[in-house]
Amino acid sequence: MPKTRLNGIEIYCEVHGDGPPVAFLNGIMMNTAGWAFQTPVFARHHKVILHDMRGQGQSDKPQGEYSWDTHVEDFKALLDALGVPAVNLVGVSYGAEVAMHFVLKYPERVIKLVLGTAASEITPLLKAFAESWEAAAAERDGVKFFKLFAPTVYGNEFLQTRGDWLAKRAEAFARTVSEDWFEGFERLLKNFYTLNVTSRLGQIRVPTLVVAAQQDLIKPVALSNLIQSAIPQAEMVIIPDAGHVAIFEKPAEFNTVVLGFLTKGL
Repeated sequence: MPKTRLNGIEIYCEVHGDGPPVAFLNGIMMNTAGWAFQTPVFARHHKVILHDMRGQGQSDKPQGEYSWDTHVEDFKALLDALGVPAVNLVGVSYGAEVAMHFVLKYPERVIKLVLGTAASEITPLLKAFAESWEAAAAERDGVKFFKLFAPTVYGNEFLQTRGDWLAKRAEAFARTVSEDWFEGFERLLKNFYTLNVTSRLGQIRVPTLVVAAQQDLIKPVALSNLIQSAIPQAEMVIIPDAGHVAIFEKPAEFNTVVLGFLTKGL
């Protein structure tokens, strides 16, 4: 079911493979294609569930304000439509922040939880980064927007070794974005500014893995430490020499860590 109507809008969804279900929740600028290095690996032994949140990718981008609870209810409706009672939940960045809100509201729907390169509250530095993205988005220039955000989300090693790819990627990115994309991004970003869930993390009781990236500028290791220390018995792994987009920069390391966590105790 590539698209299904949930909560009054069309949500794009993909399902790959079979086995214990694992759902991946996108970062704020991502869509389902962003999991290209994870989907075929996890689908060997899992039912992989991907979707674009409202405001992202091929899903609708309705007018009005989005909220964490809106995303939570959209995801719950998707699991209901798929007939999946509970799922291993893996989110990165904005998706991890949605995952935290989801498990707090529907703990019975989560088997294990993986929070990648996430924050649980807005720090002044994180707010400044987000505001710079908002200002760049207002210009509606895809190349300029990519060139501004890329140095903030990729690690130093990746920038040094893949500089040529990044230059080409800016042009490719500009061809994929539109007024509709920018408007959706701006609505998602306005919701991001409301992030403030640290004080509630102690309520999470499902097995949790926090994955940080050593060279993450926008959501540094200290923010993952804060999450890990607040969730009872949460584990934490730091991926070396990776920036915020660790799933792309160090996919083998990310996949190995997450698969090991999901299969532990089985």
